[in-house]
Amino acid sequence: SKHNENKIFYNCFENWFFLSNSQPSESGRVRVCWYSATCDVKLCLMSNQHIFCEILFRATKASIFATFVYADNKHTVRKTFFEKMVRISQVKSYSPCIFLGDFNAIRYRQEKVGGSLVWSNENEEFNTYINSSDLTDLSYGGCQFTWANKRGAGDYIATKIDRVLVNEDWLVKYPESRASFLSSGISDHSPTVVNISETKTSFK
Repeated sequence: SKHNENKIFYNCFENWFFLSNSQPSESGRVRVCWYSATCDVKLCLMSNQHIFCEILFRATKASIFATFVYADNKHTVRKTFFEKMVRISQVKSYSPCIFLGDFNAIRYRQEKVGGSLVWSNENEEFNTYINSSDLTDLSYGGCQFTWANKRGAGDYIATKIDRVLVNEDWLVKYPESRASFLSSGISDHSPTVVNISETKTSFK
């Protein structure tokens, strides 16, 4: 909760800063943490499904716009973030932009195994929003399915609901960038690491 957030964070991440989308009446779903010696982060916009910010890298003086995502489980609620994604990408179309996190939606049929395999209009809408945003999946390696319920074979479900989307300006400025989806460990999601260049400037 917002009441305990500062205390918990500063006990765990000494000398780091953080942003949270927690509200007085609602616990936070997204937190952005950074080490101030390497970068500075400026909040641009947030909702209960995302944090949109500008990141300035101190060493190079370059900046990017990043949106950290935790989309809602309900499609009707999730759509409000997708509409914001379109607006952000349009306003920042001439700046390197990246959208990463849990979108709670898949783009293609092969991004799910187990459970119901019915393809719905909700899935098609997700692709429509991505295309309207002029975004594309960043080249990636590692786990193909980024979330799993970790149940037995008969009840096993796995999907790719976590992804990294970038715009054209990002690809022009960071052609070597790549995402890696790591093993999930104790979580049911795969951590994602984005390397921006061969020098391994990265964030999660």
